[in-house]
Amino acid sequence: MAVQTASEFLELVGRAKLLDEPQFQHAQKLAGGQESAQRVAKLLVKNHVLTLWQAQQLIAGKIGFLLGRYQLLDRIGDGGMGTVYKARQQRTGRVVAIKVMSEKLMRSEDAVRRF
Repeated sequence: MAVQTASEFLELVGRAKLLDEPQFQHAQKLAGGQESAQRVAKLLVKNHVLTLWQAQQLIAGKIGFLLGRYQLLDRIGDGGMGTVYKARQQRTGRVVAIKVMSEKLMRSEDAVRRF
């Protein structure tokens, strides 16, 4: 489900819990008068409110950016066992890499042990 309108895009930004209230209000001001989700996404990336990857995921209708206490910022790469993400620890702001094991491999005790 691709997001088309600016209001749909901003609704997803809110639901994704990527921004605190002041940041969200700032995003709404930046988006003021825009009708296209694509245009709003570009403005928020340009103004460092969202990362390009986050904006692309939101345009695609995806909102899963929280992994425990970490906010996913970007996908670094994929490998045979899973995906590596750039993430920010919400409390400290520290940027880290997080490796997430693929779901199908999680059923294998051997694969979990090797991971």
